[in-house]
Amino acid sequence: MTSAQGATPVFDGLSITEHAQRVAESIRAINHLSMHSESTPDPAVIYRVVMELHIAASRLPQAFQQLDRRLRYLARTRGIDGCDAGRGGIAPLAACFAADHADALSDALQIAARYLGTLFLRDQIEEEAGR
Repeated sequence: MTSAQGATPVFDGLSITEHAQRVAESIRAINHLSMHSESTPDPAVIYRVVMELHIAASRLPQAFQQLDRRLRYLARTRGIDGCDAGRGGIAPLAACFAADHADALSDALQIAARYLGTLFLRDQIEEEAGR
């Protein structure tokens, strides 16, 4: 991560919003490509996609927790309405709620990947056996 004093931090040359936009566009592309059987010709490809989505989902709770902390800080230091859960604000509660559900999504994808991994390995063993 690099940033000059007072400049917006960047990671790999992109700001936080640009990275979020890329994630959204990547999910849109996966949604489009997964409509075509040629994109997922065998269980290995599906397994790999699910594993990568699991990795992405497992990183979401940290992002939401950090955004929640930032919202709470802004509420305290700038008096931004709607950011202080203690004063009835919902923004931090929404970030915490999102973090909890991101954890659940990550767990579900991990279970799916485990089952797909078994299918993938069985497919490989059968292929190697010449079936």
